[in-house]
Amino acid sequence: MAHSDGKATGRASVAVEDYISLEQVSEGTPPGAAGHKLYRARWAMLAIIFVLNISAAAIGPYYFSSISPNLVTFYEVADPFDINVFGLITMIVGIPATLVAMWMQEKKGLWLASVTAAVLVSIGTMFPFLSDYIAGKNMAYIVTVIGQVILSAATPFSLNSSTKLAAEWFGEHERAIANTLAQLGNPIGLAIIFLVAPAIVGDGADGVQTLHIVVFATCVALAIPAFFVRDRPPTPPTLASEKPKESFLHGLKSCLRNWQFLVLFLAYSIIIACFGVLQTFLADLLVPYGFADGESGNVGAIFIGCGIVAAILNGLLMDRIQKHKTALKILSLVAVAGIGIMTIGAPTGSKELVYAGAAVYGIGGFPTMPLMMELGADCTFPVGEATSTNILQLGQNIMSIILILSISALRAPDGTLLNGMILLCSLHLFAHGLTWFYTSESKRVSEEDAKSINRALSRVHLRMQTDSTLTNDSVSVYMS
Repeated sequence: MAHSDGKATGRASVAVEDYISLEQVSEGTPPGAAGHKLYRARWAMLAIIFVLNISAAAIGPYYFSSISPNLVTFYEVADPFDINVFGLITMIVGIPATLVAMWMQEKKGLWLASVTAAVLVSIGTMFPFLSDYIAGKNMAYIVTVIGQVILSAATPFSLNSSTKLAAEWFGEHERAIANTLAQLGNPIGLAIIFLVAPAIVGDGADGVQTLHIVVFATCVALAIPAFFVRDRPPTPPTLASEKPKESFLHGLKSCLRNWQFLVLFLAYSIIIACFGVLQTFLADLLVPYGFADGESGNVGAIFIGCGIVAAILNGLLMDRIQKHKTALKILSLVAVAGIGIMTIGAPTGSKELVYAGAAVYGIGGFPTMPLMMELGADCTFPVGEATSTNILQLGQNIMSIILILSISALRAPDGTLLNGMILLCSLHLFAHGLTWFYTSESKRVSEEDAKSINRALSRVHLRMQTDSTLTNDSVSVYMS
């Protein structure tokens, strides 16, 4: 009798398993996600945000980074800080722009935010181009600064959309890589401009006008596809994406009352601000030690190139193993090692150490941005993804302003920035320590798992009402 019960239980288990599997196949969705659908158009949405980030979050606002000494000559300014102030403008304007972007992405959706970024970057890059036809270097400089203000406002509308895009369009095991790929428009754009800008401008300042034309045309061309973005698919891709999000103001309060999110907020602000400030000061950090402008561009391309590869691999790995917290601890420590090597190598004029440090720094630094954005969305769920992401970005903007002013104040009389590099190393080490205090579980994944189990049970009980071969005992044995 026991033997026959075992056979019955086995048949029931197979029947239940087959039923659930068939339902999943018929829906065309991942396991446990019946009633949801993944659209191929999600990759088109990802590609649009990717190229928009190349334009609005990289080439447009940061074209000056690798040629700042040339721009000092071109605009005939007395102090290098007059060019470094472009980076400061990006951070200052980014604060109110981030608040507006946060509201727009949550309340109005991805389309309006993307179009806003496209329009702003097109107008912003037009100003440096027009400044070349204005008589008087002083007025040309002022017009360029106005353009930088507009460009700085564009960045959060595109760069901060990646987490919401991943949540609205992609499956549970695709979100990390989707967020990473969307974010990679920023470093790829930076790598392009770091290499191309010095090559166009040359050793003098004659090529600056040509660079303005190239930047304007490129950014406008890459911004046009933004008009084809869609807010969300007709059918949600996951259980978490269908759950109503908290209201905008309530979401803000929830984030600010979540101490685990605040730990992440501080770590993110420091790590990403240090990374961005290093890009802003890259030429100023290296040229005083005998590095050519072209070599500073090569250094930027190395740490960006290595960072891109590391970010893609990390995104793919996180979707498989879901070990985001462990990855954050490891990567932040690698970033400490990388910037430490660069700090040792630059004053000695060692290209080998600087290049090696840049590679290690890229590997440790670039993957942390999408990684921490995903963690921010996970620990604050059901707060909207755009809210948590923009709050993180707001913190790094404020920290970047502090760092730009601090590093400028630490500049030695001979123009070197060794003290500034030491400051960046110290802050990176402190941020790594903070990552050990982030212990939050993923509320978003837990919600999806719980709903998936409940829906599976509901389907099984519904099947039991119409299939006499299934019994409560056999289903209980199977589900256990």
